[in-house]
Amino acid sequence: MQSAQPVIYDTDYGPFMDDVFALGLLANSGDLLDLKYVLATGENPSLGAQYAAKHLDLANRNDIPVGIGAETRLRTIWRHLCNSRSAWVKG
Repeated sequence: MQSAQPVIYDTDYGPFMDDVFALGLLANSGDLLDLKYVLATGENPSLGAQYAAKHLDLANRNDIPVGIGAETRLRTIWRHLCNSRSAWVKG
């Protein structure tokens, strides 16, 4: 049997549920994935890190460290991605 794949989860943990579900799956998939570290980035990385740490605490996974990453303006990134995608779609 293969050993679990080590994973570092970089997330913009915040107002959307996708990150909550992803962290829950990662934290409870020890047979397939070995969650080594969670890094919170986004518009408010320190708050995201607090939320992620609380989530892991509720899941009894205090063994996983949580870090505060770079602050990024998601709206700016999203606008750039949308503009790039529209040019690609137009062909």
